[in-house]
Amino acid sequence: MLLKEPNFKRRAQRIALPVWIEIDGKRYSVRDLSVVGIGVEGTGWDIGDQLEAVLVLPFKEASVAIPVKLVCRRVEGNVSGFEFVDLTPQKKRAIRQYIEFAIEGRLDDVETVMATLNLPTVDSPITESLALAQEEEAQLYRSFRRHMLFWLLFGTLVLMVVAGFIVYNSLFVFKTYGVVAGSEVNVSSRVSGVISRIHAKTGDYVHKGKVLFELENPSLLSQLEIVRAQIELIKKELASEETPPTTSPVLQVLKELYDAQLKEYRRAKNLYEKRLISIKDLKFVENNLLRIKLKLAQTQEKSTHKPKPKIDLQMELKRLEAKKRELEEKIKELRVTAPVSGWIKEVKLNEGTAVHERDVVMVMEKEPLFVLCTIPNWEITRLAVDEPVKIYSPLTGKTYNGRISVVGFPTTDFGSEATLVKVDFAKDPGLPVNSKVVVWLRNEIYARFKRVLQKIRI
Repeated sequence: MLLKEPNFKRRAQRIALPVWIEIDGKRYSVRDLSVVGIGVEGTGWDIGDQLEAVLVLPFKEASVAIPVKLVCRRVEGNVSGFEFVDLTPQKKRAIRQYIEFAIEGRLDDVETVMATLNLPTVDSPITESLALAQEEEAQLYRSFRRHMLFWLLFGTLVLMVVAGFIVYNSLFVFKTYGVVAGSEVNVSSRVSGVISRIHAKTGDYVHKGKVLFELENPSLLSQLEIVRAQIELIKKELASEETPPTTSPVLQVLKELYDAQLKEYRRAKNLYEKRLISIKDLKFVENNLLRIKLKLAQTQEKSTHKPKPKIDLQMELKRLEAKKRELEEKIKELRVTAPVSGWIKEVKLNEGTAVHERDVVMVMEKEPLFVLCTIPNWEITRLAVDEPVKIYSPLTGKTYNGRISVVGFPTTDFGSEATLVKVDFAKDPGLPVNSKVVVWLRNEIYARFKRVLQKIRI
């Protein structure tokens, strides 16, 4: 239990312990105890009275009685304060040991206290000041001077370290590590298909317009062949005086495409049964087969109808030509090029993967480059936007200048235990993306102080 009391000017800390004292054959409880005095629960004495008493220190298996002399120094309420008089070093040491043992819970170590009380008193044999010889005095002076020089050098070194630490903290706030990055650009497929070839890998620098990957889509090619055959047939019909009774060339092309797609479906089904492709890839081939089969059935049905009027053929021709241009544009988009110049940050999909329209295949990072680094949250108050930094690249061995542009940059590439800081280069460093750098955040305390003074004057 902790007790609160006024801040008395005492020479030693008092502690409440279960000890008692015998004065004139009467036993009194002790309120608190120290090596210089004692507080007794009782009255009847005047300030200045000197008494003979016995201090009893209880242990677990025995008690130690110590004869002491007391002088009354204070009487307050039901408590009288006494000071020990002429307390020997052995008794004072025994009382201190008892207090330490009581705090540590070692009140079974009575032998140590008894041994302390029985220690002999040793008087110093030196009664006169020593007279040193001249040679001894010179040797003592040399020893003193040697030690003095050592401590002077040591003190100077400590002062230099402290001064360097102060100067360093006035110039730099924090040292951290960062990653060179750029603005992210997602490269996605504009049409559905299967990735047939990838021309770039992570870390490559590519120029705008370079082919990054290619797609395969047999369905688009089949549709284009069908549309071209239909256009040729309609042109022949428009050029002739009478409409041909049948559309056998178109049916012939559709039958060939159907046979080819049927073989492709059987091959895909065999690969799926061997667990070499996924069900998604099998469904993709099956959908292409069904689409060609439906087109073949529609064309066969149309061939049995009566010939269309010339105006209908012209409208159908325009529709087919528009469809042809659309298919040709989609086929061109099977070769996906880089939208900007920059570095390949990530290749998300591999060759042979089926993709749909707008699926992200690659992630690029474009110029200008910047550095992303994390700062502990407790250091954020010491930073500000536009403050200068030093950036060191171990890859090139060069140091670059930069400035803080954003504190709390939004990204998911780093954790949330620290704040993300974006640092812009003063000029293009020519460093590769994702390369590691060391960032020294400089302290603009003098510039801040100057700006504050300028605002005060205004």
